[in-house]
Amino acid sequence: MCDASNTCVGAALQQYIQGRWQPLGFFSKKLNDAQKKYSTYDRELIAIYLAIRHFRRMFEGKEITVFTDHKPLTFALLRNNSKTETPMRTRYLHYISQFTSKILHIEGKDNVVADALSRIDTITSPSPIDYDELARQQQVDTEIKEVILLDDWLGRKHGSLSFRVTQVLSGHGCFGKYLCRIEREPDARCHHCVHCGEDTAQHTLAECVAWEEQRRVLRNEVGSDLSLPAVVRKMVDSAESWDAVVSFCEDVMSQKETAEREREILLTSFPNRRRRTGRRRRADNALFRPP
Repeated sequence: MCDASNTCVGAALQQYIQGRWQPLGFFSKKLNDAQKKYSTYDRELIAIYLAIRHFRRMFEGKEITVFTDHKPLTFALLRNNSKTETPMRTRYLHYISQFTSKILHIEGKDNVVADALSRIDTITSPSPIDYDELARQQQVDTEIKEVILLDDWLGRKHGSLSFRVTQVLSGHGCFGKYLCRIEREPDARCHHCVHCGEDTAQHTLAECVAWEEQRRVLRNEVGSDLSLPAVVRKMVDSAESWDAVVSFCEDVMSQKETAEREREILLTSFPNRRRRTGRRRRADNALFRPP
């Protein structure tokens, strides 16, 4: 069953089973600007042509019947008028004739499905979604912010990522946490902090007192918010902030690596020495804290 309106065409593929029509598929397509200017006959013809082209894989090799509410089309395949028809009509009719020779008339009141599909651009339904509220929630959603930040990071025009910047931002340079993970340390405490906070990327950026001087210089450029997302956002937005973070990471990581090497040398100098814990461990670590 096919139908056409001034703007769209629609069709429904159905099979007559046990005394009733059973739907197999639906089709709707918007007409382009040129097709909208076609006559009613041509729009109804193109509806049949497009529907057959869309559904052909479902009925190829089987006998089908086309129903249309435009009665003049029922005679299109019965008369030999190839010399008087336009090339477009001849082309469409030739394609249709490869699959069927039956185009039957159906009353418009009985062609409601195809008629609705041919007017689908005019159908509106109330939406349960509050788009204003959705937009507000997207502004505060942390996951969406991370996705947007990732897109901005990949599309930035400045800054190259160094190994030490990667160490700080990813937490790869948090030696206390790493040694704890491989079971060489009893906990993930920072080796440079008198407060013995957990050695994380955020701890290195904003909390560890050993890097207070470097942090003061960093704050002058990126601001007081040294949370990891805020720092990354500043890096993306400004080449100056990027350079400030790079300078911070290079300075901090060079000192952390030096202190860690000295600490490792001391530990290997006493192979039978038991790992210190608690107060005595903190006292030992204080010996290797950078100046």
